Amino acid sequence: MKKPIKIAIGISALLFVALFFTIRFEKPPEPLKAAAWHFPFATVRAYQLNWADQFSFDSILGKDGLNETRMPKEGVLLSNEQIEVLRVAILNREEGGVIGMCRYPHHAFVFFDGDGQVTGHYDVCFLCSNAGGSPKGFSGFPYYNDLNKLFTSLGMPITNPEWD
Repeated sequence: MKKPIKIAIGISALLFVALFFTIRFEKPPEPLKAAAWHFPFATVRAYQLNWADQFSFDSILGKDGLNETRMPKEGVLLSNEQIEVLRVAILNREEGGVIGMCRYPHHAFVFFDGDGQVTGHYDVCFLCSNAGGSPKGFSGFPYYNDLNKLFTSLGMPITNPEWD
């Protein structure tokens, strides 16, 4: 064998061994932790909104109440397990990451008290990875993969196939 080939094989073998031991003896990741909810609510419902307008800035909450474009009108009620997934995804996330400037929300969660009054909301834009809501205290950098899975499990697609 020629010397350069032997050297390449040797380097490859060393890299493989180093990678094997790095992966094998790496400390397992800590479980995700999140703060407790920072406001009271009894139920949470998920919505799609602005589905016909890819570039709408309209939030789930407007001056006249819930956004008229919301689907389904009554929302999808989250179970306790789904609320826990939501809590971990949107609370107490380490700040940092890339944030988009558009926030064209097409998905949202609305929090209701026992009398059906809105106590909070959280808008999500998967187009630019921007999210937020009220009351203050939500993460601006949620776990989008978990939110994607949650909306998908509720039968809500992430994008409208009619958008370019």
